[in-house]
Amino acid sequence: MYEMMAGQPPFEADNEDDLFESILHDEVLYPVWLTKDAISILKGVGFKKHAIKILKFKKKTYFLVYDKKS
Repeated sequence: MYEMMAGQPPFEADNEDDLFESILHDEVLYPVWLTKDAISILKGVGFKKHAIKILKFKKKTYFLVYDKKS
């Protein structure tokens, strides 16, 4: 939703590891031209919280798959 409204992703990095670190630790920057209502909607959706949950899930899933192979 952020990308559709802002026209760019909320986090960017050169590689996947840096992107994950950015999602976990960086603040979301909103373009100055977004209206207060649009920002309120984006904050209300809580996309950063969902992104962090997905990252944690992916990490656990990776280790579960990895452990089964060993």
